[in-house]
Amino acid sequence: MYHLRNVTKRYTRGKDTVHALDGVDLTIGDGDGLGTAPTWPRSAKPG
Repeated sequence: MYHLRNVTKRYTRGKDTVHALDGVDLTIGDGDGLGTAPTWPRSAKPG
C-alpha cells in the first residue's frame, strides 16, 4: 500500500508560479494499479 500526503507540484511560467497540485493526499491500496500520462504546458510541444 502506498500513502502520499500533502503532495505539491509548482512550476514557474514567466514571473508567475503555477500551483498544479497543492496539498493532495492519495492512497493506493494493495493490488490496485495506477497509470500516469505525461502532460505538457500548452505552449510546449512534445519532442
